[in-house]
Amino acid sequence: MSPTPQVLIMGHSFVHSFHKFLAQGSERRVRLDLNLSRSAYINYYGVGGRTVDKLSKYDLSVVGRLKPEIVILELGSNDLSPSEARSKQVGSKIDSLCTLHTQYGVKFIVVCQTINNRALCPRSTPSYNDLVALLNRYLSVVLETLPFATFWCHKGLRKPNVPILCKDGIHLNHKGQYALYRSYRGAILCALRSISRSLSPKADQLLPPPAYLRSRLLPLASV
Repeated sequence: MSPTPQVLIMGHSFVHSFHKFLAQGSERRVRLDLNLSRSAYINYYGVGGRTVDKLSKYDLSVVGRLKPEIVILELGSNDLSPSEARSKQVGSKIDSLCTLHTQYGVKFIVVCQTINNRALCPRSTPSYNDLVALLNRYLSVVLETLPFATFWCHKGLRKPNVPILCKDGIHLNHKGQYALYRSYRGAILCALRSISRSLSPKADQLLPPPAYLRSRLLPLASV
């Protein structure tokens, strides 16, 4: 891992709006580097309306150019909007993005949970939040077996104690953005710890060799 690992937070409008929130400087508690300047260099790439298919088609060149050690994926909500959407199919597509590990040398991938919305418009998709719950459950299971990826629950957004959504019922308000700030920061720290553990010598490698091997390492007696 390089002295200052590159982190890429990428996905749909949440990422774009989050970066804008940070750049405005209206909240004293936040910084563009998430207060992680000594640990990582943070990059943001968010496009409104992004689905898994569109990101795979148009945005992976950003991964190739930046060569990040860590990628945070914020995807899923736009994929679940069509009435014919199926959580398992969307989850399978997101899971397939974990090939970033082998294709681009990404050391750790964080897949963020999709949050519920309370939009007035989704009459065509009345079960949207049910699809969200199924998607999150699916991803939490399939990613559990991957040592280089994890499913990340947004603490503060999952079951918020305060309103976190704008009037549109979809995007995050000021309090929601700050909750996302803390969540992204925690996700990056988790990824950094995981990478560090993977690079550390295994416990059994630090133990002395067994007796039958030690005998082979003894110098030959002079004759």
